[in-house]
Amino acid sequence: GEQIPDLEVPGTGERIPNLHNMPRSTCRLVGECDVGCTIGAKNTLDFNYLSLAAHHGADLRTRCEVRSFTRRPGGGWLVRYVEHRDEGEGRRRDTHDERELPLREIACKRLVLSAGTLGTTFLLLQARARSDVDGLPAALGSRFSGNGDLLTFAANASRGGEPWIIEAPLGPSITSTVRVPDSADGGDGPGFYIQEGGYPAFASWMREVLEIPAQGRRLAEFVFGRVWRQLRNRPDSNISAEIAKLLSGGESSATLLPMLGMGRDTPDGQMSLDRDGGLALDWTVETSEQYLRRVNETMKRLADALGADWVQSPLRHLDRLITVHPLGGCPMGDDQHGVVDAYGRVHGQPGLHVADGSVMPGPVGPNPSFTIAALADRFATAILEDHEREAVGAAT
Repeated sequence: GEQIPDLEVPGTGERIPNLHNMPRSTCRLVGECDVGCTIGAKNTLDFNYLSLAAHHGADLRTRCEVRSFTRRPGGGWLVRYVEHRDEGEGRRRDTHDERELPLREIACKRLVLSAGTLGTTFLLLQARARSDVDGLPAALGSRFSGNGDLLTFAANASRGGEPWIIEAPLGPSITSTVRVPDSADGGDGPGFYIQEGGYPAFASWMREVLEIPAQGRRLAEFVFGRVWRQLRNRPDSNISAEIAKLLSGGESSATLLPMLGMGRDTPDGQMSLDRDGGLALDWTVETSEQYLRRVNETMKRLADALGADWVQSPLRHLDRLITVHPLGGCPMGDDQHGVVDAYGRVHGQPGLHVADGSVMPGPVGPNPSFTIAALADRFATAILEDHEREAVGAAT
């Protein structure tokens, strides 16, 4: 891939390296987007915003875990955290033993929580349970949504009686989208999106290995051949060819296409603390059955068009779903129905802000990352404007 140049500092024309001082490349079509891009082709925060923040003197502290935060008597916030250091790796330890992980403190005028839907909601629920922060909104923990995420598969695709080689690992993890409109724009019922899900090449090997028990004859031939060579004291062999034969022609993985659904499920999940102080979620698929039925029917039609078998996620039989887009918990709304206002400010808590997917009052529909990023940018602008007004007020 082509090496990407360094960052340009907005408004100056100056070019700086990213905070890792590492080269980056354009996409190499290896399908590793959703497990961590190893060549820096994705525009993650460490390569853009955080690199620019570090250039301007920001103090970035990694491997730090916030344990609590409280309001300071003179204004602002006091955050208590621990730092997970290298010397603690690889051994068992009590992470709540202050001799192992001493508590550290940092004070700030404004505190922005961006620990994600689950992390931010958990921290705020803990703060309320311990009375670290009084008067948190009653809506805290409400309106959880999985953004309608649904995973199924089109397996054994075929065309004209022959295997249809799809090669899902070739390319980015998502390259195409089918959009089904909802009742607001000409559809019937809640709308949704379906995308094909690429995956890394190593997952293809895992898929083929899982197929081995079903191919007993090939497995027996492989084992017998290895044992026979050892008995004849002739261990030399083309092991790669033998494994390739064992894994057949790779058709099982080459004709498999994951399908990713997302859309407007019902945001009625409630997060709370369980008896052990952990995060608990009370949510059911029942209120989203109409939506899920429409997505499943469309996915089945897509599988039929590929000459493939439609396979649901095994968890669906247990009334369980997988989401990679959890939303809600600190929903945006007025002080009676929400946790934050339209600018991410927590109601009744001056200087406390939330900027992540937890502020969503319901599902976004498509992949929500750009929507979350746009809101975070809006919130940042509001914080700067508030700061300027306060500075002008103090000067006058």
